Amino acid sequence: MIPKLDTPCLEQEKTIEGQIVTANEEPISFQKIKCSPTKAINYTDENGKFKFKTHLGEQLIIKRKGFKTRKIIVTTNHYYIILSEKKKNEKTVTFE
Repeated sequence: MIPKLDTPCLEQEKTIEGQIVTANEEPISFQKIKCSPTKAINYTDENGKFKFKTHLGEQLIIKRKGFKTRKIIVTTNHYYIILSEKKKNEKTVTFE
């Protein structure tokens, strides 16, 4: 019997690169990029650019206060990611 794995199968490691910007095309400096399921953490540089190794099928998670969270599945080598601001009437609910 083959055991069931909790994480999806990831393909071979590859280098991805890109830039994260606002809707006004302003670069977002030192933005945290979390990879799932490996839980690796990477950051953009002062120009919002990034370059790091990950796997096809990995999910990039980008969270920033005041902006909508982006989740992107790695399928290619180059990314131009636009973070859009949350609308003023959108609320974040926190449970304690």
